[in-house]
Amino acid sequence: MDGLDLTVDELYEVLSDGTRRRLLWTMLDRGHPGGVDVPEELPGADGSRRRTRIRFQHVHLPKLVRTGLVRWDDDRGELRMGPAFDRAEPLLSAARDRERTVQLPGAV
Repeated sequence: MDGLDLTVDELYEVLSDGTRRRLLWTMLDRGHPGGVDVPEELPGADGSRRRTRIRFQHVHLPKLVRTGLVRWDDDRGELRMGPAFDRAEPLLSAARDRERTVQLPGAV
């Protein structure tokens, strides 16, 4: 997927997980396509680094790359904004702003 085919349903699926939301928001807050080290910069990551890295590599990363929201640089171990990131930015911003202002049960 090149990001041009990203559907609203796929974006909501990505945003349904708090770890992925926080990671995308970290990238959004930086406002540029610079890399994010993973999992060291997984905001709010729980548990051990090893467990966080395994879960990231096997669950979150494939979903983020497949949707085109991020590009993964395996040599550097960092994420960069993918081709779909700009298209998703309005919904990412709205979701972040909403979560900051409304305390919903289960909000991260």
